Amino acid sequence: MKTPIWALGFGAALLALGGCSTSPVSGDAGEATRYTVNNTETFQLLDKAVQATVACTGLIESVGTDGRLEVAVNVKNRDTRAQVIQVGCLFKRVPTALTGLEAPWQTVKLDAGATETVRFKSPADDARSYAVRVRLNR
Repeated sequence: MKTPIWALGFGAALLALGGCSTSPVSGDAGEATRYTVNNTETFQLLDKAVQATVACTGLIESVGTDGRLEVAVNVKNRDTRAQVIQVGCLFKRVPTALTGLEAPWQTVKLDAGATETVRFKSPADDARSYAVRVRLNR
């Protein structure tokens, strides 16, 4: 008895693909895996509304020529509607401190699907860490 060639090809394909699998992913996987647990302290979404619609797509820190900490954060609107948010930065002298030097809140209008860069500079040269905070416009 002869086995048809197409049956052998089908069987080989099943064996080859049998080890492949994918896991279910919710939301935008590119943004969800970009930051580690340590970075959740660095970028904070303060309102439920922004938790559902705003994402951080980039966070860059540097030290300026004057010795002050500078932060640039990319915030993305994942909603289909434009929204106005406020982005603030709390600079800390000690990484574990609950309070620190607060830079003024900046109001940002995000169009649907848009990404904007917001920049902050520490008011003092002894800041060692920071927390970027996002809330709805008040």
